[in-house]
Amino acid sequence: DNLFFGTIDVQEHQTALFGEATYEIAPKVDLTLGARYFNFMQDFNLYFTGIAGALGPGDPLVTNGTTTSSGGNPRAVISYKPTDNLMFFAQAARGFRYGGVNLPVPLSFCAADLAAAHLTNAPPTFGPDHLWDYDIGEKGTFWNGRIVANVTAFYIDWGDVQTTFPLACGYPFVENQGKVKSRGIELENRARVT
Repeated sequence: DNLFFGTIDVQEHQTALFGEATYEIAPKVDLTLGARYFNFMQDFNLYFTGIAGALGPGDPLVTNGTTTSSGGNPRAVISYKPTDNLMFFAQAARGFRYGGVNLPVPLSFCAADLAAAHLTNAPPTFGPDHLWDYDIGEKGTFWNGRIVANVTAFYIDWGDVQTTFPLACGYPFVENQGKVKSRGIELENRARVT
């Protein structure tokens, strides 16, 4: 007769290794190469019951399993320093977010909403999303350090985006859907008057 009761038992294991090296390929020109390896595992055991947390009367929502992801994220930067106070650079780097576990969705409340989305149940897990970031820019200090002027143009290509799917019954879940492209210019300027 409880409205909702549940336990969430999630155990997460992460391993990562990162390294990078910089090499002077010409006078005042440096090349930096790096990479990050990751390995992620999540064991989950979810138990929900009660009027609002069950498949039906006396039928608790039980979800258990393992979600994993692994891979590598490279990074490369080339920079040119004509003076100690001025640098031009270009960078390409890959990033990611771990996946995870969705909370179970009770069919007693949400079966019609799931059917409208062509689903018989909500997915138990969602995967990692990833992006590539490309930057080109300048960083400089001028007038004996009194002025800082930095400008960076960027382009981001983001895929398998972790997106919340809102069900009208009030139980959302996360899925990997869509792509996002973002581009723009970032300016950072500071001045010390005295």
